[in-house]
Amino acid sequence: RKGWLRTQGPCSYQENYLTRTKNPKRYYNTLSFEWEGILDGDICLFSPCHPYSLTDMRRWMNGLLENETRAEKIDRYVLCSSPAGNPVDILFITNPDPSEGDVKHYSRHHSLATIRPIPETVPVIGQKKKIAVLLARLQGGDCASSYTISGLVDFLTGPSPEAEQLLDEWVFVVLPMVNPDAVVAGEMEGLDNKGRNLTRCWGDDACNVRDHPALIQIRRHLLPWRKDNRLKYVAEVRNSWEARNLYMAANRTGPHMPHFY
Repeated sequence: RKGWLRTQGPCSYQENYLTRTKNPKRYYNTLSFEWEGILDGDICLFSPCHPYSLTDMRRWMNGLLENETRAEKIDRYVLCSSPAGNPVDILFITNPDPSEGDVKHYSRHHSLATIRPIPETVPVIGQKKKIAVLLARLQGGDCASSYTISGLVDFLTGPSPEAEQLLDEWVFVVLPMVNPDAVVAGEMEGLDNKGRNLTRCWGDDACNVRDHPALIQIRRHLLPWRKDNRLKYVAEVRNSWEARNLYMAANRTGPHMPHFY
């Protein structure tokens, strides 16, 4: 059988005796596992996580937008093209508000074959709602973040009362794959096609529209929302080789931090 499969067996990831060069007080870890082949002469590849490719993302999004019930809650645009020419998708997810003139017509305009560039002024549905921005795959190797984002979008567009309540109060702006070039190239870190780490390129001096079009466009749209005091939450979904499981890099928490529930 071809393709990626999850296997079971003894597996451990433990600290060893080798000290780190930059920080002698910390140690490296060793990954150990056992695996028994099935076919003689077969070629097997191992991955620390179940891969999630650009094709997987677009297949998931295509199925999502072909569902009329889910598509009514989604407005999809192409934020920009990456340096290698891959489209960077952006999703606006909320319940249309008839009192504000929102119309449920999105399902007719969401074909992945139709490229809809994001306009200069985004007609964000729900003009009075709070905005939460979620980013994923700034680093090509953050496969777990893609599974998390796709699961979150599936939940938000689903029929549960909790999801309906969230979409009545919030607009979720989701970028499921900010750095598609790294994903296509199999780059584990957040490097672009010129070897620069996108997670370190958010500053004014670091951003260049030619080198980092997605970051420039994200910042350009975030600032007006912040000035309108609608932008309440920004988070990048990440998985770490040092921290266990998955974490989110978000704006600071505090007494005024919004609670979704």
